[in-house]
Amino acid sequence: MIIATVLQNYFDIEAILSGATLNLTAYEGPIVFKLLKDFLYLTLLALITRIAIKTRRLPITKSSLAFGLVMLLSFVISAALNDLTIAVIGLRWAIPFVIFLLLRDLALRVNPKRGTFWLLFAMLACLCAQIYELFYMPPIYGEILGGWPARTPGFFLAPNSTAFFACCCCACISVFAHDEHRIRVTAACIAMVICLLAQSGTGIVTATVLLIWIANSRFSLLSMGAAAIIGALVFWNLNTITMRDDFVAVSGGNRIDVFIDTFSTALTSIGNFGIYTNAGTLQENAFAINFAADSLWASWFGNFGILAPVQLALVTIFVLKDMKTVYWRAAFPCVLVFLLFSMTTIIFEAFPMNLLLGIGIWSSSNVPRRLARNVLFRPRPVKQATAGGAL
Repeated sequence: MIIATVLQNYFDIEAILSGATLNLTAYEGPIVFKLLKDFLYLTLLALITRIAIKTRRLPITKSSLAFGLVMLLSFVISAALNDLTIAVIGLRWAIPFVIFLLLRDLALRVNPKRGTFWLLFAMLACLCAQIYELFYMPPIYGEILGGWPARTPGFFLAPNSTAFFACCCCACISVFAHDEHRIRVTAACIAMVICLLAQSGTGIVTATVLLIWIANSRFSLLSMGAAAIIGALVFWNLNTITMRDDFVAVSGGNRIDVFIDTFSTALTSIGNFGIYTNAGTLQENAFAINFAADSLWASWFGNFGILAPVQLALVTIFVLKDMKTVYWRAAFPCVLVFLLFSMTTIIFEAFPMNLLLGIGIWSSSNVPRRLARNVLFRPRPVKQATAGGAL
């Protein structure tokens, strides 16, 4: 996933470093690199199938099957009312979530130590890229402090994606290294620095809450309250932190307006599957919308239309009935990152974060077993001799 991420973004970043203008709608590199994530999706589906055959246990549940059938119904309707291209775009938008629904047995086979190592390595590589960009990248996202680039994207093109990646890595490391406090705090600190350099409002708030939560190391109402209060204070001071005037009002207000407009029309439509996506927005045809559905919820209700509440109900049933093995206390950082970034990002289209969060959540099922094993094999303390010589 890390290699695919770097390869698909390398040519765009290299072009910007060479003085090219920022163009988020074009791709500078070979199209084969852009398709690497689709190849990875197919590979994961193949691995899931292989594990199902080997274990003779289907990864599909009744609720996930129902979700897939409703999704296919939306695909057929969109293909008939719009065109096949838009419908395929919708299918491509939904595939990462379908993988999440089927990911349980594959995620449980992830080696936590190797996962921690590679995610920490990726975070440090991203941070190094940002530091390099501070000195050599043109200020395409604005200037601060007399000429320094206001935002550095690391090995992504959009700074918000950089912050999302850092927070996802931190959350997954929190699951993989659940009993290694120093590693978790280190990951949270690196994520905070990456988000500050990216100047992502959502990232700064999320990283702050993650750092407080992980540093406290205890699951309690007090720690939850402290993280929520400090996170809210950071949110209300984002204009000062990011050095951007009216950042909260403009960024947050626009997304609220888009969601309200989408929601008001979604419940009366059924044939928009694929239109409310980043790729769908770029389609120059009569079906494309004239604004970006830049949150998961706007995209969800826009694409599924009147079927969106049905799909949401099926997902709720899946979580309550089919995710009972998930250790939610350990998975909380992943859930937190998902909820906060879903307000500003179409998570299903944000690679590789759309896969990392699912892996982190399902992998938490292994945490109680690892904790029990550590307690079982922990050496017992040796009693000291008393003054009388007795043990």
